[in-house]
Amino acid sequence: MVNARKGRIRKILPFHQTSLYKIEIAGDYRYCDNIDRHHKTNQVYFVVDPINKFYYQKCHDPDCKGFKSNKKPIILN
Repeated sequence: MVNARKGRIRKILPFHQTSLYKIEIAGDYRYCDNIDRHHKTNQVYFVVDPINKFYYQKCHDPDCKGFKSNKKPIILN
């Protein structure tokens, strides 16, 4: 999903002392579920729960502060 838009994982961090991880995205992938398009400059990130196998998207854009997408399942091929 991210690679198709010339994006890449910039770093992976623990998320707020939980079993979740924050996946920072770099490159041209900036798709935001809140505005239903890519941001022009600000990056997005994913919060991943590897135990319950879901993720959701958040972003660094001030206009989207507090937004979190619906949970989506992690599908392993």
